[in-house]
Amino acid sequence: MSEQSPVKNPWKAYLGLLFGSFTIIESLSFQIPVVPILTKVFGISVASAAFIGLCYYLTHIVFGPIWGNIGDQLGRKRIVLTGMAIFAASEFMAAASVNFPMFLAARLLQGVGSACVVSSGLAYASYLFPQEKRGAALGTFSSIGTVGAAVGGLIGGIVVTRFGWQSIYLINGTLALLGMILVASTVPETSRNQRKPFDYIGAILLLLTIGTLLSVTTLVSNLGAGSPTTLSVLALGIILAVVFLNVEKRSSHPFIELSLLKNPIFIVPLIVYFFIQLCNTGAMTANSFFVNGKPGGGPQVVGIVSMYSYLAGAIAGFTSGKLIDKIRIKYVMLLGITIFFVGIISFSRFNVNTPVWYIAMSVCIFTAGICMMMPACIKMALSIVPSNKLGAGSGTYTMLQYMGNPAGSSVGLAVFGSLSASALAAQLTTSAQKMGMSQDMLPALLKAGKTAGKTLDPALADQLTKMGIKFQDLYTPANVQAMVGALNKMSYIILGVTVVVFLLTIIFLPSQPVRPTEDTEERVA
Repeated sequence: MSEQSPVKNPWKAYLGLLFGSFTIIESLSFQIPVVPILTKVFGISVASAAFIGLCYYLTHIVFGPIWGNIGDQLGRKRIVLTGMAIFAASEFMAAASVNFPMFLAARLLQGVGSACVVSSGLAYASYLFPQEKRGAALGTFSSIGTVGAAVGGLIGGIVVTRFGWQSIYLINGTLALLGMILVASTVPETSRNQRKPFDYIGAILLLLTIGTLLSVTTLVSNLGAGSPTTLSVLALGIILAVVFLNVEKRSSHPFIELSLLKNPIFIVPLIVYFFIQLCNTGAMTANSFFVNGKPGGGPQVVGIVSMYSYLAGAIAGFTSGKLIDKIRIKYVMLLGITIFFVGIISFSRFNVNTPVWYIAMSVCIFTAGICMMMPACIKMALSIVPSNKLGAGSGTYTMLQYMGNPAGSSVGLAVFGSLSASALAAQLTTSAQKMGMSQDMLPALLKAGKTAGKTLDPALADQLTKMGIKFQDLYTPANVQAMVGALNKMSYIILGVTVVVFLLTIIFLPSQPVRPTEDTEERVA
């Protein structure tokens, strides 16, 4: 029997959750223009900046199914309010951070709180709306979050430039408190299932597994793929994953719904979206460094580009929600992948003199592509989840889906950092030789390039003075050209992945009827 909503006006009740999603996603988009600033504030490398996203997504991913299970048993409204309170406190903590470890601790708490809103928002869509109207609800949920990202990207760039990076976290904390009031007054409580034992061992093992595996890409960038530490952490992550799966198979109350992972209707859209999300996040992260460092760029320009891209994504997400209630979901997903592919082709054409409007257009196109896919993937996957397990099912889905974000951020930063570093060394060497710098000064020049000129050898400084040039006169154009080369190479990799995903979708993705008539419980494999 399906869980029935007692609410006469589901859209009014959905308003509080939409605002909560807006606040959470807005806070994520704030990170796009602020990450390059934080690398300077805390004195960390570009590769180490991956920990900013990794810490957030680590807890966001793991706590998705945790809050989903608890919400099924205690009521989802209570869980949403708890999560928003945690999120508000973590934002104020981030603003007060005096060092990088404290900031990372705040990011961990942010992930814990945001996991409540996202997983519950998806579950409420199925609770409040009938099957034939859920596409519109999911599309709106996706679009509102994307609008939040657009506003956050714009405000983030402006606020960071004018008031400092701390101010964006103060704004988010305040919005989260306002969101709690709205949720408390508009969102209905859901029915409660019978309480069951909580799988503490599974939760701990999953936290350790995901944290270990997600840290591998950052270790590769900092220590190298062949480093004993990197290989040891990778091996440990694989072992933990095997142990976790075996524990879950034997548990009478597993932490995640493993049965869902055997159903192609659930797992295929998830895999497809994961890889596109990984590519999208990597491209967005690399682009933020490029725009921030190119002539005429900066945090505010990054924010403006982000704003337009997310507005395009909001339109695409809303359109997708309408389409998946009328045509086959598979066709909507293929359309989204095609749009993403076109955007990355445009992205691959960047050069030093590429105007901001072209950059914004390219990012808008591939963002629209992935946002077109999101509601389609969610509706297909959740269509086979029993109504009494919507919290757990949506939590499991979001846990696996959102792994593409930290993986994309870590992989993107690692690949972009590695490609741009090698290209920068070549560009600096060529430029210095053309200007007549002596061969014995090149090692010192390359060393200075790694710190953007913060550490300058006295002998090198003396020779630059005699040559009548400043270090930044060499570094700035070489760095921009190096980033262009790195972006171009990343684009070709992403295009290859997109082609593979497109083919997998055609071959393996099951088609769904336009208007399924069977109850959800009857369709569980």
